[in-house]
Amino acid sequence: MNGKQQEKESLQNGSIGKRVKNIMKRYRYFLAFIILYLILAFVSPELGRRSMEITWGSMVDMLSVIPPIFI
Repeated sequence: MNGKQQEKESLQNGSIGKRVKNIMKRYRYFLAFIILYLILAFVSPELGRRSMEITWGSMVDMLSVIPPIFI
């Protein structure tokens, strides 16, 4: 069976919908926080910008520490 036939069958069987649902379920907290950040940015742009700066700084710090641990 070639790729197009498999894709067509998976669309008919609804497995793509299940896959998207599983991904949404796995990352629901991350997606919720992204939505909250967007709402915060619209409601209070200065506070939203500041919170993104703090989050970005924390992410950079975390990524600078994690790689040496795995070596």
